Order: sequence, then structure tokens, then C-alpha cells
Amino acid sequence: MLVLRGCDELQKIDNIPELKSLTVLEISGASNLKVIPDVLFEQMIHLQSLNFSAVPIKSLPSSFSKLSELRWLILRKCSCLEKLPKLQAHKNLEVIDLSGAISLKTIEEENLSSLQKLQKLDLSHTQIDQLPILDKLEKFTQLLLKGCKFTGLSILKYLPALQILDLSGSITLKEIDDFSENKNDLKILHLSKTIIFHLPSSVSNLQNLELLDLSDACNLVEIPENAFREMRYLRHLNLSNTNIEKLPSLSKLGNLRELFLRHCPMKKLPKTEGLTRLQELDLSNASSLVDFQDKSFEHLAYLRLEKLEELDLSGCTALKEIEANLLENMLHLRSLNLSGTSLKSPHMSNLINLIELSLRGCKLSGSEPDLGKCIKLEVLDLSETDIQSLPSLDKFGNLRDLELRGCSRLEKLLSLKSLIHLEVLDLWGTGVKEFPYEISELTHLKHLDLPDLNGVLSLDWEKIKHLPEELNWDQCGIFKHIKNRPCMSIELEISGGTELTPTSEKSTSRLILFLKQLVGIWKSFGFDKFPEDVEDVLMKAEYVSLTEDKFVTRLSDLRMGNVNAMKGCWLERCVKMETILSGAEMEKNRMILWASNLPELKSVFGEGMQSGSLADLTELYLHCCPMIEVVFSSSLLPENLKILQIKFCDELKTLFKPTESKECKLRKLEKLHLVELPKLIRMWMPLENLSDIFPSLPEIKIKECPKLENLQTILEFPRRSVENSEIEEYH
Repeated sequence: MLVLRGCDELQKIDNIPELKSLTVLEISGASNLKVIPDVLFEQMIHLQSLNFSAVPIKSLPSSFSKLSELRWLILRKCSCLEKLPKLQAHKNLEVIDLSGAISLKTIEEENLSSLQKLQKLDLSHTQIDQLPILDKLEKFTQLLLKGCKFTGLSILKYLPALQILDLSGSITLKEIDDFSENKNDLKILHLSKTIIFHLPSSVSNLQNLELLDLSDACNLVEIPENAFREMRYLRHLNLSNTNIEKLPSLSKLGNLRELFLRHCPMKKLPKTEGLTRLQELDLSNASSLVDFQDKSFEHLAYLRLEKLEELDLSGCTALKEIEANLLENMLHLRSLNLSGTSLKSPHMSNLINLIELSLRGCKLSGSEPDLGKCIKLEVLDLSETDIQSLPSLDKFGNLRDLELRGCSRLEKLLSLKSLIHLEVLDLWGTGVKEFPYEISELTHLKHLDLPDLNGVLSLDWEKIKHLPEELNWDQCGIFKHIKNRPCMSIELEISGGTELTPTSEKSTSRLILFLKQLVGIWKSFGFDKFPEDVEDVLMKAEYVSLTEDKFVTRLSDLRMGNVNAMKGCWLERCVKMETILSGAEMEKNRMILWASNLPELKSVFGEGMQSGSLADLTELYLHCCPMIEVVFSSSLLPENLKILQIKFCDELKTLFKPTESKECKLRKLEKLHLVELPKLIRMWMPLENLSDIFPSLPEIKIKECPKLENLQTILEFPRRSVENSEIEEYH
């Protein structure tokens, strides 16, 4: 067996022909392998499985004819494949998969009936418009022709064992053959996105059919009257986006689990009394639906749809009313969507298993709906309704998503303290005019749309203990109050393509600023300079992180001034960063500095920094900074440094470069980790006694530093030192 997947750089396979005993050969995703040696298969006479998926070959080599034992031929997504060799000699073939070979127009052989072991043929998304003869193939069960250009199909009567027929997306298919010979075996029939006008009457013979998908067959206007009469095993029926106005009886579909009728023009739904196992009924946007033939499911008193789990009537604008007992016996209902209908709130007191409820745009008023015992609700959408107050939510601790957008008559929120798992809250467009301080109790909140608060004169920041990561900060109008807040717990995230988002993390007195892809943000908001309000936030930030930034060459580019509050700085994948600290960015801070994947970083500390300005740097981590050669000069020694970790810095030659006027000593260093530094020669210059330089160092870990001088001296250091140890990760 030889399997090579995703080898983008592979261009030749000249040595493979020597592997005479191979039974399985897969070379897939080799985008640069364009030529296969003509003698490749000359001696691979035992090969049973060949997979060249997503390889840009135009044809198979002539030696392919030698593969008499071949069972699987997989040429999936071979977009350059133009022709196939003859297959008649490969009598053991079971699977032929040519799907996605978009340049393949024909199969040279007109007849594949000699391949008596063939089970599956997949020609999906090829240019083939005429099938070879497939006659009396007793083991042939799968024919997949998705996205092909057939206008008709007339071979089904020759394939009595066929179980799966997929013609979905064949946008030129107008008609399909008689099913009279397929009544016992066909289980799956996909005809979605075709242009067939009708189904043959023999479709009713498909007594073992389990799935019938006719969705988006926009020319289909009717189905034979007795089409579903014998389909007692049908589980999935999809007629969405067809032009069927009248359905035949569904009463014999006792095993049906899913019925999709989205965007259908029917005015009445036929009787559903036999659908005792139906779990999902989707009538969304069936805008012509005005009535149910079985008188509003009045038979539900006999538990005819007791197992229904999903009911979607959204967009059924012509549906005016449903009897109050519609939902009474749907005890297993988990999802109910009545959005965009003219229905009043139904009686839901018995829906004890309901998890999602959407009544967007329904005729609700006052404090409707009465949610009764629906205490398992996780999603509640009451957007664009006329509710004036929320029903009591004290028992709804499972709620994760509460949508109230556009509820203009809703002016006050009841206590939300019980919603301990709430993650999404949308209040935009409500009548709430004051900042809802009660949301500070929602510690799991991730997304918040506040109402328009431009008229609010001030905010009591002491009451705001928590704000989520995603907030319509600029839209709601409270950004102007940021300058007046005390130094408190707020997290501000600015990321490419998102909004300015202030958030809070309980009351930890930290301000974290994430600046991701600044160029994208500036474009999104039309900034041509760094926003003044954010500069003010930066001045108070305790922790700053820049990730994937494409603008900043040093922290001073952010015009942060003296960031007296900053205690930590994280820099990752900042492609223009050349120097981290270049002036008086840090003063009197106990600070952590972490830098990773900075391809242009040449120095950590610039020449403009004053002696002693790193006195309170306590931890320094440098990972994958390939241009840096020296970390410290003796004039800028971090006297209180406790942890120094440097990994994968290819050009690093020395840690310390002292001048004549300054000795090199790090008296408080506790951990020194050096990993994969191929050019590191020495830790310090000139060589001094290690205990004088690191008088408090209890731990040294060194791995893969082949040029490091005096390694033995280091390893004999009296305190604990380890070579080639596992280095724990720091984040």
C-alpha cells in the first residue's frame, strides 16, 4: 500500500514502477503532478485500488491496461482529465468514480455490460451527456449523475438492482424513464434542480423508496394521483420550490419522518392523518396556503402527529388562523416557527419539550405569548411584534438566545437575572430608553445589540460589571461616554470586518485591547488615522494584544504615549513589526512581553530607550522571530527579569551584548529556556562566570543549540539545569 495525500510539491513519480507488489496506490491532491510515466503500471499486476483524485493529468498511461485485478478506479476532481482508456478488460471493476472531472466529455466505450462486478458509477459534474450501455449488471446499485447534461434517461429498465439514482443539479433533464423494473430495490431518488415536467405513473411502483427529493424542480406542476400509494418505507419527501399546487394523498406514508414543502404554491395541505411518525414539517413561505384539508389538524385529539419535532410555517402569509388545539398534543415538538404569518399566539402550555420558538412579526400584544411550561426553551424570537412587556422568564434558565429587535412598544425589561446561560440578546429597535444595567448579571453573554441610547446623558460605569465581546458599540451611541468611565473592567476588541466592541470581564480591573488586522478595521469604518477615543483607551490599557496586524512597525505607531497602566503585551503574526519598544512606552510597570511569529523583527528594544527603562520587565518570551540577532545590550538590561524564553529564532547569535562600561548581570532571573537556536554562539560577551551573571537562576533548559559555546560549563552549573528537556508552553 502506498498513500500520498496533499503532496503539492510532488512533480515526478518515476521510482514508483518498481513497487511490484502494490495492491493499493493513492496519490491525491498532488497539484503539480501533471505527467504519469507511461510504464507506471507495467509490473503492478496485483493493483486493486487506484486513486489519482485531484491530480491534473489529462489521461492515464497505456500501461493501465495491465491492471486486470483492479477493483476501484477513483479519478475524482481530475479537472484536466480528457479521456479514459478502454475498460472492457478490467472485468473486476466494482467502483468507477470520475466525479468532478469537468473536462471529460465522453467515455469511448459504448458498452460497459462486460463489467459484471460493477456496483457504482459516478459521473457527477463531468461533461458527459450520453451514458454507455449498462445492461443486465446484476450487482449495479449506484448511478450518480449530479450536475450532468442529460436531457433524458432511458436505461433504468435495464438496471433492476439499482438502489441509488442521483440526477440532482442536471439542469437539462426534462424526462425520466419508466420505473416498472425498479420497484423492489430503488431506495434513494434525487431529482432536485432538474427541469422535469412530470413523473412517470410507474413511480408508484417504488414500494421500497426511502428518500424522494424533487426540490427546486421548478417545472414540476403535478404528481400522479396514486404516486405515494405503495411507498410505505418513505422517510424523506422534499417538494420545496416546485410549482405543485395540489398534493396527492399522504395518508399511506406511515414511516415519513420529514416533509418539506417550502415555497410551494398549494392552497391546501392534504390530510395528514396517516403521518404518525412525522418529525419535521416545513411549510415555510408557502404563501398561498390558507387551509388544512383535515380541518386544522382537529384529528390531533387522536394523537395523529404526536411525534412531530419540527413545525415551520414561517412566511405562510395567507394562513389566517389555526384552531387553538393545534399544538396541544405535539408533546415532542422541539422547534416551532410561525414567523411572518398572520397568526395569533397559539396555546403552548403543553409544549414541554420546545427548544426553539420563533414568532417574529406575529400578531402579539401585551405580554404574550403565554409560554406555559416551555422551560426548556433555548431560543426565543419575538422580534417585530407589538409586545409591551416580556412574560415572566424566571424559570427559563436554559435560554441562550433572546431576540427582541423591532419591538418598539417594549419600553422596560423585567429582571433577566435568571437567564444565567444567555449568550445572545438583541434589543435594537425596542422602546427601551435607558441603559439596561441588569445585563451586567449575564456573565455568559457573547453578543449584545443595545437599543438606541444616543439620548442618554451619562452612564453609571460602576454598575456595568460585564459587557460581551460583540456589541453594537458605535451604533447604540454610548461610545462617547468611554472617556468618563473609571479605570474598570472593559475588554475592547477591534478586528478586521467587525465593529468596535467594548466588553468587560467581571470586576478584575483589567482593560484588554485586541487590535487585529487594523487595516481591515480602518477600511470598514473609513478611518484614515487611529481613532482618538481608542487612543484614550490605550492609555489606560493594562494588557494589549496585536494579532495579524499589517500596519504597525513598533508600538509607538499607535501613539500610545506613556502607557502607565500596561502590564502585558502580546504580539503575534505582525508582519511589519521591526522593533517592539523604541522610546518611553513603559514606565514603572511590572510587565510581561510575548512576541511570536514576527518575520521582520530585528530588535526588541530600540536605540532611543533610556538606561533603566526596562527595570520592571519581568517576563520575556520570543518565539519564531527569524531576523533577530541580539536580545539585550548591557545599557538596557531588565534588572528584574524573572523568565526568559527564546525559541526558534534562526539568526540569534547572542543574548547579551554588553558595552565596556556596563557589566552583564540578571540578578533575579529564575528561568532560562533556549530552544532550537541554530546560530546561538554564546549567552554573553565577553565570557564571565555564569554564577556572577545569573546569581539566582534555579533553572536552565537548553535544547537544539548546536553552536553554543561552553555548554558543559552551563550544564555543570550548581543549580538545576537540564539539557534536551521538554519545554513547557507559555501563553
